[in-house]
Amino acid sequence: MKKGVYDLFKLINKLYYTLKMFELGNLTIILPNYSCDRNCPFCIAKNNKKFNDDKLVGFDKLSDIFKQLRKNDIKFERIVLSGNGEPSLYNLEDLRKVAKIIRDNNDLFDILRIHTSGNIFWEKEKFDLFNTLVSNVEFDVLRIAINPEKDMHILEYKRNYIQTETFKEAKKIKFDIALTKELESNTFSEELSKLLHNNSNIGIIRFKDLMIGENEESQQSQWVKDNKMSKIQFSELVSSLLSYYNCKSINELSLKSGIKIVFENTGNYPKDVVYSRGIIMDYAEKPLDISKLQEMALKVDNTKTLSYYDFYK
Repeated sequence: MKKGVYDLFKLINKLYYTLKMFELGNLTIILPNYSCDRNCPFCIAKNNKKFNDDKLVGFDKLSDIFKQLRKNDIKFERIVLSGNGEPSLYNLEDLRKVAKIIRDNNDLFDILRIHTSGNIFWEKEKFDLFNTLVSNVEFDVLRIAINPEKDMHILEYKRNYIQTETFKEAKKIKFDIALTKELESNTFSEELSKLLHNNSNIGIIRFKDLMIGENEESQQSQWVKDNKMSKIQFSELVSSLLSYYNCKSINELSLKSGIKIVFENTGNYPKDVVYSRGIIMDYAEKPLDISKLQEMALKVDNTKTLSYYDFYK
């Protein structure tokens, strides 16, 4: 068979395979350790105490889960390595086991996302393990301020991970910016511009609401209520950002800056699922079988396509 015909055959076969797949959103692999080097006042993991487990009991079953997913034509937009704490605080051997399973099944997802407090940038071996694992990997860090001193003070961590060499080596960085009163519209745009200029691997800025935990009387829930950005503040922040970059819309700003800027509500994602304790479940910790996953894949998910006009209704 001539090479051109063979390549066309491979392309048609790949296209057919892609079209017949059931694609879901995120498959979040929960590491059950609550250890973290930050003490974020809005931490929902400490409040809800979901997906609790004493050890990595489920990871001997993770390979089997991927086999099941493959057999039933289920893939994901992202595999997210997360945790009730900081993933990079696990020992290296445990992380290597998880990394191997992810690498061996990299055709079942488009993006590998690593949730981190920033600590992974101080753990070079662990950082290198995931930064070189697949071609499309991104490190996702939640900030409450662009200013490092302010962010470190509020979230109670002691080392500025942005100054590390590994941060600059990361293939892609995604910043989640919490919409709280701490974001000062008169300085935010300039600080953000400087950060992006010095770190070309920052590819996504996501502004997000913080979640109130299930225990609404907790300190976490009360902090979120007390510090939530008002609609007026939100409008001022967006206006100042557009004015600083001389743009009329966020889409224009994204094109102009080369940075994807999105506004997303937190939670309530119809296509996102969790792997914990050896099974796939929803965010209410209800186990999901294959037929339910396929059904979820066929639903339309509009929760991730919000503009800033309808973000703060």
